[in-house]
Parts: sequence; C-alpha cells; structure tokens
Amino acid sequence: MADGPLSLIVGHSNLDLDCIGSMVLARRLHPDHSPVKSGTIHPVAKNLYNLYETELEFLQVADVKGRDVASLVIVDTRSRNRIDEVLKAIDHGGADRIGSITIYDHHPADTNDFPQATVHGGEYGSTTTILGALLIDAGVTVTPDEATIALAGIYGDTGNFTHENVGRDDFLVASYLLDCGASLRLVADLTSSLRDEAQVELLHDALRSLDTRTMNGHTVARAVLKLPRQTPGIAAVAERLFEIEEVDALFLVVGFDRERATLIVARSRKDRIAVNAIMGEFGGGGHRKASSALVKDATTDDVVARLDDAIVRLAVPARTAREIMTSPVVTIEAGWSLLQAARFFEEINHTGAPVVDDAGSLVGFLTLRDIMKGRKADAMHAPVKGFMTRKVVTCDPDATIRDISHQLFSHNIGHLPVTADGKLIGIVTRSDYLKSIDAKADLGSATPR
Repeated sequence: MADGPLSLIVGHSNLDLDCIGSMVLARRLHPDHSPVKSGTIHPVAKNLYNLYETELEFLQVADVKGRDVASLVIVDTRSRNRIDEVLKAIDHGGADRIGSITIYDHHPADTNDFPQATVHGGEYGSTTTILGALLIDAGVTVTPDEATIALAGIYGDTGNFTHENVGRDDFLVASYLLDCGASLRLVADLTSSLRDEAQVELLHDALRSLDTRTMNGHTVARAVLKLPRQTPGIAAVAERLFEIEEVDALFLVVGFDRERATLIVARSRKDRIAVNAIMGEFGGGGHRKASSALVKDATTDDVVARLDDAIVRLAVPARTAREIMTSPVVTIEAGWSLLQAARFFEEINHTGAPVVDDAGSLVGFLTLRDIMKGRKADAMHAPVKGFMTRKVVTCDPDATIRDISHQLFSHNIGHLPVTADGKLIGIVTRSDYLKSIDAKADLGSATPR
C-alpha cells in the first residue's frame, strides 16, 4: 500500500451480500480506491466471502489505522455509526478532514450523517443496482466473478426480486450482470439459507414457540427463543420462518442469557407494518420490510412486552372493506324478470349484482351464469328470485384485506357484498381487491418516511 493519503471504499459493519456486491462494483467505478473489510460479516455472506476472498482483495481495518484519507466511498449506508470502526481507525476518526466523500445507498429514509457527501440513491431494490446502473451508463463491463458476486447482492436484498421496492433497474442490472457472465447456479447456492444442523434445529424450535395473533388488524407472528450466547445464522432462520408462515409480519426474538442481550429480527409483507420504525424503538434499523435490533441490559421478557407495545403504536391499522369497497352498489330488485336483469347487465357492463327486496335488504346474488341457466330453460320471463343464489357470502365493513382474500378464494367468488345491520352498504369486486393489493395504500401519519 502506497504512502500518502488513501482512497478507500467502505461498507457497513456486518457485511451482507448487497454490501459486498456494492463494494465490488464501486471499485470498478473508482479503480484508484481500495475496499476495506468490516471486522464482522453477516452469516449469509460468509460463504461468498470465503469463496472469493482472493479476488476481493479487501484491506483489513488494521491496514488503514492512523492513515489520512483523501477520498472515501461509502456503500449501502449513510450512517456514521455503521462505519464507525473504519472512522476510528483512520486519523483518529476525523471524517470532516476527508477530502471528498461519495455515498451509494438505497435507504433514502435513513438520516445522512455526512452532509458534505455526494449521495447517489433512490428507490432501488439494492445498492448494487445503483452502482450497476452507473456502470451500464459508463459502458464498463465486469468479470464473471464480479458479476456473480454483484448478482448475489441483488438477489439477497430483493428477496429474489419479490420485495415491493424492486423496480425496473434491478432487473436491468441483473440482465447486464448475466451478460457479463454471472453464474445463476452459484448465486442460488450462495443465497441459500439454513446450511447447518444448528440453524435447522433453531427453525424447529421457533416453529414450536410461534405465537400468532391479530394486531391492528394484521396477522402478526412472534417466536421467542433463549440461547446461552449469540450464534450465527439467526437472520437466515427468521427469513425461512417468514417464508413458511403466511403472516403479515414476523418477529423472531432471541435472548442470550450469558450476555444479557436480546436480538430481534423482523420481517414484514406490508408497508403498513414498517419494521424499521418498530426496530428503531430498540436502537435498531434496516429496511421497511426487513430490520433488526440488538437490545442490551434488558430481560427478554421486558423486550417482548416493549415489542408488543411498539407494534400496536407504530403499525398503521390494516385496510378494511370500508376503504376499498365500491359504494353505492348497483343492485337488482327481486321482482325483476331474468330478461330485465340481462338487459340491465348489458347496459352497465356488469357480470353480476346483489339482489335486494323492497326494503333494501340483501336477499341474493345474480350473475350472468344464472341468467344463462334461465335462458336454457326458456324461463327469461321468470322472476330473478327463482334463479339467484340465496346463500350469499358477505363481509362486514371492518373486514381486513386478509379476511376478504380468504372469502374470495375459499368460496371461488368474484363479488363480496358488504353489509351492516342487514343492509347492503358496498361491494368488493375482483377489481377492488386487485387494486388494493397492487397499489401502495395511504399509510397515514404513523408511518415513517
């Protein structure tokens, strides 16, 4: 390593796949910079690091101790405390004395602790994506090994392209990396979880201790375990548990008796349950849908009680039928003939509608299929009530999206009337349901930006 001020690339402590992938691509954008390895590596990234350690050529923190830094590139974070081990090593932590600082990070909600820095960020599924897009613009290609490492980073942080923050650029950069020779077989192997028997045993223990309850209209699962000391791979156990359980959010709480510390690993499927805000109550952080916190000097029971309180306070109530239903409802009168109903459906371009009596009470449901039965029976002048479905599946206005989904799919129906005190007040159609699932809902003031 040359004398004089250094130019470095650093990622956050506890390096994960996206952080390592970002550092590798950052070196291509900044070829005169040297990457520095954190003292800790996330368990999910250890196999990748061990496999590519020679190619990565990361410096150790000890290698930069006491050195001046002319330029610092920070990836996958903008928080000072997440690169604190490097800042303490270089020139007594004098970050303000660094000539230039450039940040690449896809956590726009996080506070930027480096106001003098040039920041490249935005709504991307991974930080690796940001750097890959810049390499595409610059016309730079990477080696097959670099492409494999970077693609593993994107896979790791996007949940194999299933997280809601995934966008077009994530797929574009993944395609670019495949063109550069990335190995999908290696990526699949490097991103797989639960590699050892201890993790599998933890998963079984977590499944046995799982407690599922409804909180603010959401289905929330919580598993509480106790171990003698910290052990690697707990986040991977939480990830696998979350894949198995069809819940809106999962909290895996693990107490370490000998260290008087408790780890919380949180996962969410809903924007309305922003687990980074909930983990912020414990000094933790991360993404809206994947976060964690390590709580020290508190009993696990106390942490669990505080966690329940934080979920209730910070999780925005689940969307309900009242929010997504169509109202007022187009209805058919029970005394109409099938011919009248058929002409009415044609006029309004509907495939079905609730049937009401003279008092406005719901008495049935009629669809085009019912009308076809009447036509085949040459009974188009018969009253609607002779062909309608009388046992109508309904929901109340406070039914959650999960409740609505269960009703639609378990009964194989496309319309769900909403009733209150026996009166029809709305209807949830397939279109209403799909829009509620696909669109980002108004999250209300309780959700952090």
